[in-house]
Amino acid sequence: MNCQSCGTANPVESKFCGNCGSKLGEQQANDTFLRVVQRTTRWSHPDMKEGVNLGDFAAGTQVRILEEAPGNPNLVKVTTEDDIDGWISRASLTNDSRPKRYRQHTAEAERPIAHQAPSIENLGLLPISIGVCAGLMVLGSFSPWAKVYGREIAGMSEGGILVLILGLVALGGLWLRYQNPDKVTGVWTAAGSLVVATIFAIYKINQIENAGKSTRVDLRDFGGSGSLKFVGIEWGLSLVLLAAIVGAVLAVILLIKDNNRINN
Repeated sequence: MNCQSCGTANPVESKFCGNCGSKLGEQQANDTFLRVVQRTTRWSHPDMKEGVNLGDFAAGTQVRILEEAPGNPNLVKVTTEDDIDGWISRASLTNDSRPKRYRQHTAEAERPIAHQAPSIENLGLLPISIGVCAGLMVLGSFSPWAKVYGREIAGMSEGGILVLILGLVALGGLWLRYQNPDKVTGVWTAAGSLVVATIFAIYKINQIENAGKSTRVDLRDFGGSGSLKFVGIEWGLSLVLLAAIVGAVLAVILLIKDNNRINN
């Protein structure tokens, strides 16, 4: 049996590590987390030939070792997160793969940690900043996007409804992350919405710019200087583009940070 404190191999019958003196046995066995390699039958007794077949552990099932069979360390009794016990062969288990949701407690009190209730304190600066960007997009969707012959055209007349929906979807994705911080689905949703909004805003700006060029009047033809544009971009569309770009960049950063936090 390997010592969980220093890693030294010790005889099965040893009670204490010969190197560091740490206690061996059931407590250390209980702290060893493994996964089932492939679908494996579990038995009610270490003598698998005479024990009752209790069913199967599916491949990938997370288990912890409760005890070893007397005189046969290759047979171990394991339990799952849902307290489903059974005797299986040690060869059917992988190396230690203790999950992040477990903390060090006594072997008897070891249980999954419940997530903390969501709160503003654990929301984080990045998600709040992304939420502000999404909110500015929503505001921009109702604001002037263009000016045509001196008349302001609201965003809702130029596809602003799409920006409004994308902004609300981004806020919904952040709410999903707020409720389930150990999943990246919400961040993916927010990032995707902001990227689509960025592309759409660039498309609309290019469309309005082209319209402005086609209606531009060169005042030099009339004895003046410069040119006169009858179609131009207004502040609402510029706000949408800026908010979408900043929000998309922040969402990608948040996605990378969340992936690293969840996988480490």
